[in-house]
Amino acid sequence: MSDRSWDLAAVHALLRDTDDDEERRRLLNRVDVLTSIVRPDVLRRTADHDDPAVDVAQDVPVTYAVLAPADGPDLRRCLASLPSGSARLVVDTSASTAGPTADHLGPATDDVQVTRFEWCDDFAAARNHAVDVIGRGWVVFVDVDEVLMPTCAARLPLILQHLSAHPGSHALAASLRVWDGGTGKPARIGRILRADGDVRYRGAVHEELVRTASAPIVVDLDCDVLHTGYRGVAGEDRLLRNLAILDRVIAEGDGRAKDHFYRARDGERLRDPAEVESDLLAAIAAPDEHIAFQGDPRGAALQRLVQAALDAGDTERAEELIAQGSDHLGGRRSSALSSLVARHELESAATRLRSAAASALLVVTEPVEVSRHLDALAMTSLVLGDVDTLQHIVNGELGGTEPPHLARLLSALDARPIP
Repeated sequence: MSDRSWDLAAVHALLRDTDDDEERRRLLNRVDVLTSIVRPDVLRRTADHDDPAVDVAQDVPVTYAVLAPADGPDLRRCLASLPSGSARLVVDTSASTAGPTADHLGPATDDVQVTRFEWCDDFAAARNHAVDVIGRGWVVFVDVDEVLMPTCAARLPLILQHLSAHPGSHALAASLRVWDGGTGKPARIGRILRADGDVRYRGAVHEELVRTASAPIVVDLDCDVLHTGYRGVAGEDRLLRNLAILDRVIAEGDGRAKDHFYRARDGERLRDPAEVESDLLAAIAAPDEHIAFQGDPRGAALQRLVQAALDAGDTERAEELIAQGSDHLGGRRSSALSSLVARHELESAATRLRSAAASALLVVTEPVEVSRHLDALAMTSLVLGDVDTLQHIVNGELGGTEPPHLARLLSALDARPIP
């Protein structure tokens, strides 16, 4: 299979040109893999097209690594979610040296290896220890308070089999989509690398994937993990643990923009608002850094401050923050935040107009006046994203008629060709 097949368009061209059933099967597998990657163009742009033709590597092992106290309550559930028969490594971070029992590991213990790690409040060190123990092939990290979703467990082996043949596989860093079970929100988190490659972890908490010479090749996989989340007693304990680690890192003088941002975010419910704001301001003023899968912590800190000001109705403070941040941030980020302020002002104006239209509808009786105020109510509801009110107006359930401006808008939309 030519390594041109890292380009999705090229794969389809190769499929059209081949009559060989085996080659066709392998190309179709590559299509499956590339469509499981959120941005397959990354692989096309990083593949070495001068390399000779390569085939899918068959002998690169995959090990699933779990950082956990070996007797933790979630360990069985986590291990059971991993692909059946896969190699698994439990990094035991518990204080006890007794090690896990069969009851802790679940029914399939033959494929589970356990390694002890003396916990030192450093998640990157624990993950790098696991990578060193594994030594060869792919490492997939799934935390003890997570489960790998079945579709992800089914497709990962094929994806990694193909990625093994990529000319830059030693530099690949892949993310999984991790869903917070408390809020239902997803986050991209780097969880896959080659143990025999040159990508490693850095950072005591909210650790990131890095390379010594240059940035890793970032690949986002369409694969899902469910995390128990940060709500409830267990979630709050995890937040307190993170904050204690970040307090230490910052107190030792090693704090970066990332550390200040995460201490503000993780401590939002647990710390004084003034302390949270101080950390966000410290993140904005810190040196520039872009973190694989995590983005720009300075920009994220500024956006959080701007949004807080807008939530408080202080547009002037939001604009002041953007002006302050423009010295540290690029024009694109400043423009995006200015758009956020403009949207807030538009929504505020739409809310005022909608309130006036709704109040008028309570007293007017003339059909023309009813239609005019219904139009105002419909258009402002459209701006505010209030689909329920808009639907009631379209159906004639408010005012008993369809207002003329809304009717013309819907007619124009109906006349547009379907793309």
